[in-house]
Amino acid sequence: MWTLARGVGGEVPATPDQIEGLIFVCSTAPGHALRVKAVGVLGNIARRQPGHVDANRRIGLFLVDHVIAASLQANAQPGGTCAAVEPVAEALDLLFDIYGDMAYDYDEPVFVREKLLPRLRQMLAPMRSLCKTVDRRKHRSLRDRCDLATQNLRAFIEYKATERK
Repeated sequence: MWTLARGVGGEVPATPDQIEGLIFVCSTAPGHALRVKAVGVLGNIARRQPGHVDANRRIGLFLVDHVIAASLQANAQPGGTCAAVEPVAEALDLLFDIYGDMAYDYDEPVFVREKLLPRLRQMLAPMRSLCKTVDRRKHRSLRDRCDLATQNLRAFIEYKATERK
């Protein structure tokens, strides 16, 4: 399904039950590779338009609250380390694509009304901290991906803050 989702972009046919199934897989996946793939499929499903606002809301809020925020909070705990850098970076990259244009039919009812911009602002500092947990000498590509996701998060926040003005 991951390959199919990447190949057809935002035209992934999925029922609400299938979306909930993917969310369950993402929440309970035993390894980060499967979680990254489930996040990728969910992100592509969320890009569908027009007329899929409810599905977008469910997926967007799941990515923000349960994939990104939960991982960043786990990393912030005393003695906590976060091995979930890849799913967080994947979820952020997808959010940039999903909510990259205010013309999308779900941008105003989901991104604006659900107040995702303030949530993303609160994630910037913890995201920087998460990147610092990745040893650049041992995991160069992972650290680079995390750093890039952090830079893109900052730029995305700036862009979305001025988009509707």
